[in-house]
Amino acid sequence: MTATGTVLKRSCTDVPNRLGIKSRQLEIAMKLEEIAPRDEHFISHKLYPSVDFHSGIIYKALAINTGATQHAYVPIDRRGR
Repeated sequence: MTATGTVLKRSCTDVPNRLGIKSRQLEIAMKLEEIAPRDEHFISHKLYPSVDFHSGIIYKALAINTGATQHAYVPIDRRGR
């Protein structure tokens, strides 16, 4: 994970917590991030969270609608790895 990805990953839990935001969508997104790396479907299709996944969680917490989570998980080979 890049330095930007690391900061965004940490921030996607920090921002909602600091703002006192509780959202079912945010809870689902965080749970997905937790289980996806161990899920056979995600593993077999080489799907990993993109920076859009983590930034989308932050934008949602800040009530900014970007549609960024449409491509939140991308095949690893499409990212050049």
